[in-house]
Amino acid sequence: MKVTMEKGKLGALELDIRVRDRMLSKGILEPKVLAAFLAALPDRDAQAVTIEVPQPALDGLEIDDDDDDDDDDDDDADGP
Repeated sequence: MKVTMEKGKLGALELDIRVRDRMLSKGILEPKVLAAFLAALPDRDAQAVTIEVPQPALDGLEIDDDDDDDDDDDDDADGP
């Protein structure tokens, strides 16, 4: 059973990222169909709004907000 774009739409199952990779690897969903669908999506970046959500469980915890992936703790990972 191959998934094809009907009337320019993919169903909720095909768009669910949790199962999409599995469907691609099994050949159920064709990569070109997914790529065409994603390319046709409008760019809504200018309309995006950041929403602050309070997280009381994290009060008092230091959270690393910078996106760099270097850990300062691994300086001596190669040994002495």
